Amino acid sequence: MKKLVCLLLAMIMVFSLCACGGTPSASKDKENAEPAGDAGSAAGAEPAEDAQAGDSEESSSSDNAQKVALICNVGGLGDKSFNDSGYAGLERAAKELGTEYTIVEPEDVSQGETYLRQFAEAGYGAVITLEYSHADYLKDMPDEYPDTVFVATDQEVENDKALSIIFDYHQSSYLAGYAAALIASGDYPIIEGRATHGDHTIGVICALESDGFHNFTEAYTQGAVAADPDVKVLYDWSVGFTDTQLSKQVAQNMIENENADVVFQVCGTAGLGIIQGCYEDNVYAIGVDSDQDYIQPGYVLTSVIKGVDVAVYEVCKRLKEGTLEGGVLALPLGNGTGITDMSTIAEYVTDQEVFEQFKAKIEEQRQAILNGDIQVVHGALGERFER
Repeated sequence: MKKLVCLLLAMIMVFSLCACGGTPSASKDKENAEPAGDAGSAAGAEPAEDAQAGDSEESSSSDNAQKVALICNVGGLGDKSFNDSGYAGLERAAKELGTEYTIVEPEDVSQGETYLRQFAEAGYGAVITLEYSHADYLKDMPDEYPDTVFVATDQEVENDKALSIIFDYHQSSYLAGYAAALIASGDYPIIEGRATHGDHTIGVICALESDGFHNFTEAYTQGAVAADPDVKVLYDWSVGFTDTQLSKQVAQNMIENENADVVFQVCGTAGLGIIQGCYEDNVYAIGVDSDQDYIQPGYVLTSVIKGVDVAVYEVCKRLKEGTLEGGVLALPLGNGTGITDMSTIAEYVTDQEVFEQFKAKIEEQRQAILNGDIQVVHGALGERFER
């Protein structure tokens, strides 16, 4: 009888360990995991199952030293934006560098500290977080886990042992605002019958209000005013990251009741509802973080590229080369960041001459930024655009 009880207890303990899932799991051998889709474009591809789960218990910390962990932000995979772009960078690294990786999608931002510590304790060489709020955790963790390089995106961590990746997306947002205002002015009807309110009105919808989001909106407004001093810019900060129905309603209110001809979405997965609303109301959307032009071809004017995939790949590359260390990695305009080349919408253009003039005007602004002739307001640093 005693043997039977012991056996039952042992089985219960094994079951409990399997069900807990508390320890981060290393990816399996990447030779057995094919990258899903084009690694250079985050087209919403879901990661292969074996790219997220494995058997870390069978690996020592030294075995994990060349492995990379990616912690998604609250929007999760499938956003066709920030998180999917990070995943695309890992897929490229897996294909070209043989990088092994693990991705986790926290259900709540409060889980961030747990995941950061667990991956470090498991001996991962690099732990990348895409969640803005995790930076506070990284003030001390690099000192506690010196063998792991923690990587934060979109901000500078107050510990030079962590790697802070800074994207100059305010410059890209300026160009997006400039393009949007040209369209809304009515002077550049690139597709006949589309965005015809003629009321010089554009919009931008953010997940919430913070300096990070002001980095988009202030530059977007500055670019819009440079293109058309009479432009009216509508703002919303209420939709969060995941509610596509709410975001669609907000966008369509801007379009149907306030005559917006272009709406810039800056809200992760929720932005897909904005793009759908623009499609249904026959105006233009602007995508964010990765190339979203393909989502509703002909209705997405361009996308603001943040270059998360480029940054993640660079982290993997440095880890493999043995050069990964703390500091700041900046991605300025043209180095992973920018706006799309509009090749997708080009297939739907009805006035090619006007379209070429439109692109030329935007390129003039891009060159002026690169040459230093235009200083773009930096909302993330607390700067605000004054008309």
